[in-house]
Amino acid sequence: VALTMPAEADASGMECAGGAGTAASTVEDIGRALRLLRGPDQDSEPNGGKRIPGDKAVLREGSFLEEWSKKLSTQIDKAARLFQEARQLQKDEQVVKDCLATKFPDHSREGGAFGAIRSIGTEQRTELHEVLELVRGHAGHFGSAEELVVGIPAAGAASRRLPGPDIVALLAELLDAASRALTKHRKEQKKREEEKQESH
Repeated sequence: VALTMPAEADASGMECAGGAGTAASTVEDIGRALRLLRGPDQDSEPNGGKRIPGDKAVLREGSFLEEWSKKLSTQIDKAARLFQEARQLQKDEQVVKDCLATKFPDHSREGGAFGAIRSIGTEQRTELHEVLELVRGHAGHFGSAEELVVGIPAAGAASRRLPGPDIVALLAELLDAASRALTKHRKEQKKREEEKQESH
């Protein structure tokens, strides 16, 4: 196995580069890299070219090139992971855009897709919290609902940190208790009216 670099490549490389200084520098860099691989005892080909046999091109253990190769491999692996993450992020962003277009067509897209969905989440969370506080303030009118209110964190930062699903579950229970209390009240009121009519 051999890698051959003809001597005449230097002159043609300079011409193709369009400038003697730039071409010379490039050829010099390539030559330096080749010499590192060749080693000091490498023979030249009869035509003046430089050949690198496979056994001489092997990166020896503990050599500068072996260390450089390991670092390069690490960076390549890191770049591959970053590329995969970027592709996944692109896919996720498209999913968010589709969701915005379908569920929130009139909402502002300021700040990009992720910024928009975060803004919507904040708005909805604020509205849920306002309803929660409203129900808390009127729970005394609903009898058994007071027991549910005891389990709700105190008004303020603690209740604002409640996850959205937890708030929805609490509201569902509170509203269910309020509905039962209202139904009971209507039945009692109807019964009183009927008794009043019978007494007349």
